[in-house]
Amino acid sequence: MLQASILYIEICSVLFRSQYDLFNERFFPSNRVSKSDVAVYFSRVRAASPDAYGDWDADKYMGYPLAAGLIESRDDGFILTALGHSFVSFMRQNPGLTKWFGQL
Repeated sequence: MLQASILYIEICSVLFRSQYDLFNERFFPSNRVSKSDVAVYFSRVRAASPDAYGDWDADKYMGYPLAAGLIESRDDGFILTALGHSFVSFMRQNPGLTKWFGQL
């Protein structure tokens, strides 16, 4: 449990709160989000903080979650991996840890 906590806090230090919100709200219950839905979601996130995201697009926004193994690209969308499910479940049970999320 301690190792998982350390891993999840490390993920939180890089992951944006908006990315966690995407996982928490959009991937449940179907565990699938289309790339077009992610692009629409990211456009709203970017509109709220235009200076923070500069020339980013939805692909760059999803880069860290893909590299960290939280999600996988499938067909024309994304799914949460076992690690992604575990992370979201852990964070739901420990909402006080959300202070560790990146600032965007």
